[in-house]
Amino acid sequence: MPLPPILIFLLLTVALSVPVILLFRKLWHRDLRRQQQVARRRWRLAEILALRLQETQLPESADLLYLARAEAGLTLERVRLRQVVQKSLSRMLPALERAGYELRSHEGGDPWAMADPAALGHALDSLLRLEPVGQGTILQIQLSTERTWAVLEVMGGQGTGQASAIAIRIIEAHGGDMRVQDRRVTLRLPLVS
Repeated sequence: MPLPPILIFLLLTVALSVPVILLFRKLWHRDLRRQQQVARRRWRLAEILALRLQETQLPESADLLYLARAEAGLTLERVRLRQVVQKSLSRMLPALERAGYELRSHEGGDPWAMADPAALGHALDSLLRLEPVGQGTILQIQLSTERTWAVLEVMGGQGTGQASAIAIRIIEAHGGDMRVQDRRVTLRLPLVS
């Protein structure tokens, strides 16, 4: 008994579609591998440049390294924003005190965010590289949550444009945003529970 024409048509369509699908899949995987190779090359180039700059004692070397890391793709994990902030503050506190700042921390929450702790810590460090001011200038740091965002505010600092640009790029790579208004920096990252 011969097969109905519609069944023959369907069988031929499937038989011809499978090789086409396999070809597209192979091309997609090849393209993905190429993108990953380019990202690894960029990352390696940034590492080499950063190491060479470190040999010349330039502080921008770490900035380049973390910017390249943000471009190549961050390794995100669930982190307590308070811990990342506290580590950054402990690293930067001596420089802040020498610059004339008195630190006040207002922790209105303990938000969790998806972040690369090292890159986020570097973004915070770059924000806290502040210009010297008169003794006793108060620098306030506040953590909170806002709907679907973990929020960090730094108020009262005299920042540098380069530090803000570095931090903005790293924060954007985390899926967040950052606003700089006068002496207030508001940084938001996607909140996770």
